[in-house]
Amino acid sequence: MFEQGYLSNSTTVTFESCPPPQKGKLEHVRVSWRYVDSVGTSHAYPGFTGLDSGCGSSDYIDMISECAPDGSGYALTVRSESGTQLVTDRTGRNIVPPVNSGSGAATVTDANGNQITGNSSGQYFDTLSSSTPVLTVAGSGTPSSPLTYSYTAPAGNFSYKVNYVQYTVQTAFGFSSGSPIIQEYGPV
Repeated sequence: MFEQGYLSNSTTVTFESCPPPQKGKLEHVRVSWRYVDSVGTSHAYPGFTGLDSGCGSSDYIDMISECAPDGSGYALTVRSESGTQLVTDRTGRNIVPPVNSGSGAATVTDANGNQITGNSSGQYFDTLSSSTPVLTVAGSGTPSSPLTYSYTAPAGNFSYKVNYVQYTVQTAFGFSSGSPIIQEYGPV
């Protein structure tokens, strides 16, 4: 399965006075990261990249690499100087997700070096070609806009449509008193 999540970050800058006899302020820059996976679950990373400067010194942290503390197995590596962000899942797949957006280009590389790249137009490319999509996904996955999966096979072009229907769910057990009392559910 193609993992299309995204990374987001937020920056906090704080200042403190330099200890005497130095003058000026010490600047702390902290960048917090969060990976939102393909199903929308957020994984926060308590580490930070940053710069402590002022008071005659500069301590730049170029890279963090840590696992999400939620047990998901997602490891984040960020190189601040080069602007590289990489998420590795528990199977060893490397994911290069877009930053600060749920859409955009993303690349997944498996343990054998095979790559799948997706773009914001719903096109997916494999290791063999970066110009001819192996799969195109269209639609938003709603009753009015079903998902359509299109691909080219040796026998020709194929397309599958996933239709969505909304149902109202409600129970009618009819046990409103007695033991045990069964609560009704719905309509939802």
